[in-house]
Amino acid sequence: MTLLPHLRFVPLSRPLPRLRRLAPLRRAPREKNKYLHGIDRVLRALDFKGDILEDLFHARYREYGPTHKQDGVAGEVIHTVDPAILRTVLSTRFKDYGVGGRRKRNLAPVVGHGNFTWDGEEWGRSRGR
Repeated sequence: MTLLPHLRFVPLSRPLPRLRRLAPLRRAPREKNKYLHGIDRVLRALDFKGDILEDLFHARYREYGPTHKQDGVAGEVIHTVDPAILRTVLSTRFKDYGVGGRRKRNLAPVVGHGNFTWDGEEWGRSRGR
């Protein structure tokens, strides 16, 4: 199995308007929903038998490309595995983009406080900035 770096930007976090300004994101295709708010995707994932990352998520990237948008229950979500976008968000402009409160709340009990849950200055210090 190949694990691709994957970012999921949740619309409730403040930086989404900044993220939309990145040229590849303005042109990114939108995943089509069968049901309102992508409920069909949620149901398919819950019922999925097999390697969900390899079989289900990679299929999305093959169909829609390395960066695509989708409408979900919480609003617009942007998915990307594009190295240039990941580099921009994670390295060069980390102060402009945050992981968001939901990610912190959900991941901190599992992985503790660190690179997966830090924002701003904490993130910058961990990256030697």
